[in-house]
Amino acid sequence: MKVANSANQIVSSKLKSSLCGTSLTIKRKPLPSNGSKWTAQWVENKASIEVDVPLPVAWELWDDVSRIPSWMPWVSSVEVVGEKPTRTKWKLSTNQLGRNWEFSWIATNFTPIKYQKIHWSASEGINNRGAVRFFKKPNKQACEVSLTISYEVPQVLESTGRALSPLVEGILQADMERFAKVATKYALEKQGRLN
Repeated sequence: MKVANSANQIVSSKLKSSLCGTSLTIKRKPLPSNGSKWTAQWVENKASIEVDVPLPVAWELWDDVSRIPSWMPWVSSVEVVGEKPTRTKWKLSTNQLGRNWEFSWIATNFTPIKYQKIHWSASEGINNRGAVRFFKKPNKQACEVSLTISYEVPQVLESTGRALSPLVEGILQADMERFAKVATKYALEKQGRLN
């Protein structure tokens, strides 16, 4: 979310949702020049899991962003934008309150630290950022994978965003448990191809 410094600066936030088959784009008008500012706060949610696969296998799965929807069903797709993998388009789809909702954003993917961290930040659309961190478990052919996702909410909704954190973290934990199953199956298939 951007904060306007003057009445002439436009604060825009595009949010697309599919309401009964219609796409909706929301744009904020310029903020009033009475000195008030719309501020926002970041809400952070985390989940982690120990996975019984070698760290390079877990890394390989997360590094291929097109695979993410196989363990995060609320993410309907992640696609590389253009020829370079530094920008991706994320689509989130969910059915809540009897309606289908769809949100999308463009993320800038920062240079990964191989076998340690993959991280990104939204550059267009819903303001969010995230990181996946990898930790080798000593004396084991296993690793820990930790996911952190942060999103910006208007300050007036911060308490609601924080109140929803246990729900969001529960969803992320279920995603990580699905990831562990996908990774285990993938590692066995990969091992079978090598033997």
